Amino acid sequence: MPNAKGRTTEFEVSVAILRYLSTQPEGCASLEEIRVAIPYYIPLTRGDLEYSVTRPGEQLWEQLVRNIQSHHTSPNNFIRLGYLEHVPGGGYGITQEGREYLEENDSE
Repeated sequence: MPNAKGRTTEFEVSVAILRYLSTQPEGCASLEEIRVAIPYYIPLTRGDLEYSVTRPGEQLWEQLVRNIQSHHTSPNNFIRLGYLEHVPGGGYGITQEGREYLEENDSE
């Protein structure tokens, strides 16, 4: 559900990344692969498709994908919670805890 600004939240993007990574044979993907896949896993809003003023050429939802690593010490961040891991070279991997989270919480 979009936030008050009509944008998808970092939490929602994180869940979409978990869903995507759970379909990958190795459970991981590069940021570029994730960027291509996420629109198939979550309905992006008009606000999500606006371009970032701080990262030229990048839409606001793409900034959320990168923020997962940047915010890895935040309390509800999926890396901090152990659901995702940052992979060398840029990208994410799903952990066993991430798979369990999907099994317990994802009804889709």
